[in-house]
Amino acid sequence: MLPSIVRTARLVLRRQDPDDAALIKEAVDASIEHLRASVAWAQRMPAPLAEQRERLIAVAAAFDAGESWSYSIFHDTEKQL
Repeated sequence: MLPSIVRTARLVLRRQDPDDAALIKEAVDASIEHLRASVAWAQRMPAPLAEQRERLIAVAAAFDAGESWSYSIFHDTEKQL
């Protein structure tokens, strides 16, 4: 099992969590044009906040079940992606 959180001097890698939906949406929406040019999933973005939250619920459940591991990368304050 992988850890749910990894801290470094500058960054925090944390298991994706439904409570982070607004932060993730904000980061994706702010970079959507750049992401669309290079990331396949960005083609169907931006997604409504409720959809982002539902996706994160499923991702967190898969992490906890040991099926897949998705992390968000935060600034060390954990308030900015």
